[in-house]
Amino acid sequence: MRLSRDFIFAFGALVIAAVFWVESLSPRYESDLFAGFGLNALQFPRVLLGIWTGLALLLLLQSVVKTACDAATPIDWRPAIYGMCGAFGYFFAMIYAGFFVASVIFMFVMPAVLGYRKYRLLAVLSPVITAGVWVVFVHLLQIQLPRMSWSPFF
Repeated sequence: MRLSRDFIFAFGALVIAAVFWVESLSPRYESDLFAGFGLNALQFPRVLLGIWTGLALLLLLQSVVKTACDAATPIDWRPAIYGMCGAFGYFFAMIYAGFFVASVIFMFVMPAVLGYRKYRLLAVLSPVITAGVWVVFVHLLQIQLPRMSWSPFF
């Protein structure tokens, strides 16, 4: 059996989900902060991990069935490599440039690198979506996002 990109990605997602699940079992996360609401602090992350695991299992199943059907199709690894490099670049850019600038650049560059050619739409949607996410987190949820060291706003 030839390993497909989907199979490797799904297997990696399952490994990451398992690592996060084991980490969530640590006693340091067992607190009664939300006891009055009938929730503990781990309920929502574990639900997300369950969804993540289910999607990874579906992708794994699909990759096994699909690989059996078209085993001769060559794999183009460039989009996966570009995506990983872009994600790492975004992470490090956020440290130095802050959330807003790094997100606008990431949301414009990554689709363009992966083949999306409507540059005007990307140029409009990148700052609009980033501004919307920033408003929700900073003003509605009161969660501070990384900022540029030289700007008081973003």
